Amino acid sequence: MRILVDSNVFISAAGWANSKPRKVLDYIDEHHHMMVCSQTIIESLEVVTRKIPSKIITMAELFVHYHIDYVQTVTLSEEIIRDETDQPILNAAFFNNADIIVTGDKDFLSLNLKKPECLTPSDFMDKYME
Repeated sequence: MRILVDSNVFISAAGWANSKPRKVLDYIDEHHHMMVCSQTIIESLEVVTRKIPSKIITMAELFVHYHIDYVQTVTLSEEIIRDETDQPILNAAFFNNADIIVTGDKDFLSLNLKKPECLTPSDFMDKYME
């Protein structure tokens, strides 16, 4: 499956090594095709720098450690998500044919999309991890 991972998942994974988000990233890396767009990288680095600066190196290491397809952020004509800063991430998922977006963001989760399916790390674990 093609899975686009949102910034909040990377932030949690950088902050807490034994967290569900870190376990999900490890699983996706081993079993699926992980995708990240530039907006996700920018947001992740900005938030970690501001909120948990001691983890900035860990964050950078995550982006290097995993087998990630860095996909293009595109502009699409229709905006369908409440938070305009999330639209480029959603656009990247549509444009790059993502099957799933793993996120903790309620704006994504409230869309109730069939494809890409939006799942929290916990929901992803329950549904797809062995």
